[in-house]
Amino acid sequence: MNDAIVSLPHAAELGAFVGNVPPHWSSLPHLDRGTGVIFEYGDIETSSRLESSGAGYVLVDRDRAHEEKAAEFTHLEDAERFVAIRGGRNRSAGRWFQDRATAPDDVDVRAEGGAYSFSWVDGAEEHEVRAFGVPEASTAYRLCWVRTLPFEQVIDVVTAQTPMDRLREHGLLR
Repeated sequence: MNDAIVSLPHAAELGAFVGNVPPHWSSLPHLDRGTGVIFEYGDIETSSRLESSGAGYVLVDRDRAHEEKAAEFTHLEDAERFVAIRGGRNRSAGRWFQDRATAPDDVDVRAEGGAYSFSWVDGAEEHEVRAFGVPEASTAYRLCWVRTLPFEQVIDVVTAQTPMDRLREHGLLR
């Protein structure tokens, strides 16, 4: 993977959604961007960054001097949707699930030692998201529901008062 040509498909839209400012939609102003970093958001003390890795993409959270891997992705579009669900300043506090979080039937969900794996096939491509910890797994469950939507519709669902009703309006639920 060539880091020089990797860019987020909706960097400006996502940057605005998570609170980044122009012209730095995909990065934090006044901070040097590390090698392999595709997108970052937050502030000087706490931030998150999406990096390319040998097997895909990694979302890393930083809280002052402590860094922790939040999730791994095989596809950049999945990482972009994950960040929108998790980090949007205008996202709704509306409930996605009535009880326990669920995933669509065609998504395989596995949990092992604090890590959660979500995988599915889209056409000929296998997608996998690994989430580390319960809050990240909750975001990954939501990602599974919006994974086939165009980015603009993902934002529409994330900002809706009742996200699952909005998914129904987009034809993803009955």
